[in-house]
Amino acid sequence: MVTYWFVDENHVKRFVILHVFEFIECLVRFISDKNLRLIRYYGLYSRRTVGKFLESAHCA
Repeated sequence: MVTYWFVDENHVKRFVILHVFEFIECLVRFISDKNLRLIRYYGLYSRRTVGKFLESAHCA
């Protein structure tokens, strides 16, 4: 048996008890496929935007 806790959206500490295989099944859902590309940064945090922002900040 695996016991873990988390804080829900109401800021209440919740305890969950699962069988080992159920726990592993819950974790495996979040593993992405081997060749899947995930977007980590976009908008102002993207490499391209941050580079342009830093260049303009140094020129000013």
